[in-house]
Amino acid sequence: MAKETVHVLSHSHWDREWYLPVEEHRMRLVELFDDLFELFETDPEFKSVHLDGQTIVLEDYLEIRPQNRDKLKKYIDEGRLVIGSFYILQDAYLITGEAHVRNALIGHIDSQKWGKAPKIGYYPDTFGNVGQVPQLMQQAGIDVSLFGRGVKPVGFDNQVLSDDKFQSSFSEMNWQGADGSQVLGILFANWYSNGNEIPAKKAISLGALDYLVKPINKKELAQILLRVSTEEMNQENQHQRWREVVRGREELATLLTVDQPLYLLAEAAPVTDQFTIERMIGQQSFYFYFLPQLPHQSVFFVEEIDATSRMDVVVDKIERKLFYGHIPKKLQATTRAFYQELLPHLESGQVHRLEQALPDIVEKLQSAAPAVYLTKQLFNQIMTDVYHRFKQLERSRLEDYFQKIESSQDLQTLLTVTLSHLLDIRERHQYSHHVEEVLDIIKREYQTELTLKEVSDRLFLNTVYLGQIIKKETGATFAELLNRKRIKMAQQLLVTGDYGIEEICFRVGYTNIGYFYKIFKRFCG
Repeated sequence: MAKETVHVLSHSHWDREWYLPVEEHRMRLVELFDDLFELFETDPEFKSVHLDGQTIVLEDYLEIRPQNRDKLKKYIDEGRLVIGSFYILQDAYLITGEAHVRNALIGHIDSQKWGKAPKIGYYPDTFGNVGQVPQLMQQAGIDVSLFGRGVKPVGFDNQVLSDDKFQSSFSEMNWQGADGSQVLGILFANWYSNGNEIPAKKAISLGALDYLVKPINKKELAQILLRVSTEEMNQENQHQRWREVVRGREELATLLTVDQPLYLLAEAAPVTDQFTIERMIGQQSFYFYFLPQLPHQSVFFVEEIDATSRMDVVVDKIERKLFYGHIPKKLQATTRAFYQELLPHLESGQVHRLEQALPDIVEKLQSAAPAVYLTKQLFNQIMTDVYHRFKQLERSRLEDYFQKIESSQDLQTLLTVTLSHLLDIRERHQYSHHVEEVLDIIKREYQTELTLKEVSDRLFLNTVYLGQIIKKETGATFAELLNRKRIKMAQQLLVTGDYGIEEICFRVGYTNIGYFYKIFKRFCG
């Protein structure tokens, strides 16, 4: 039998926001990069990773890990992280032709800032392909385009189409555009994750005969392989599998056997009589190990593994216990309601009221114990809103606050840092009594026909003088503040209410639908 050579290309497939909020997707991206860096440092045989054809992942990672910029640049220079050549992972049909061009242009410019962009047109998961892709690729200096949908090759289980209209015997083809431009088109046979099927011959030798002739059930396959190979596995192999599981590279459920329970335990200090795997959580090392029964002594964390267990959920629970002192019964808590509760104080710019409200919010957060990153993002958003309100504040001080929030190890520390920062802001800069009165009037009466003249008469102040101090202290005119409040309320009604555009226009204080459109576009684009 002739020897076959198979080239396996490691890559990510990362959606910025899909079945989880963008924040949760980003934290998974951060974990991916952290694991990659560890892999690069410990395994010289692991050559490279293709970052899904998009450079925006670099921005998203560095917003959370700015200290790793040099490390990121090093691996890009070495060719171990392959970036570009697009800015985002686009869908071909949902965006305009100009958006396609700008996406390629920005991606090339961005890639050149970091290093050399690969000359690859990358469309792994677009829902169909547009005919001008070859033309765009040629104009961008790209001769090859990889894609995952739209052609059904014979002999593969690619169920993109149910008919044979676009059936082909090959995964490679000359892709010709409407203007005659051509590129080499390469279809991901069995889609972009086809590398998962590499162990097929091994699976057959272990008795998984159905593996090649039906869609993959990964859990079922993992159970078959584990059951057949358990007797041959020595202790070192077992420890290596534990390492892979704890580091999130394999599923916890793959360690299960049919007739024996298994517990995952974690301590903040090394355990002398057990084989442990060290993993950083936040800024602290934890030592994980496995036992077939519950220990008699107390441990920091213990959980029985079942078919639904996931290592990222375990890490999340430990983070919450460290931060809040307990793990909530329900892990789905969000911080949206807490932000809405603080919003009136943020909109009015009254820092002292925000300071008074925060301890009560922290008490509620302590009870709900949402994901730690959500709580930190909540406080970052609060302070960002405060800085937006006081435009004269130094941006560098906000960056310093972000770093302190990121390094906070518990909720009370986070509150202390925030109150201290707000006190400093209040002592350095706060609105005058007259401006606070104006902001209160806008907050209460934005639905009425307010004018600066009317408000100045009500406060017994000169109209020109009042307009000047509003502009000086807030950085905006009275009309801009009023429009900002009205458009913000219009956005909330669009999202949460069952109202038409015209009704929303009148509900937030406008009397002319054309003017409402104009102002909405100015603020929201």
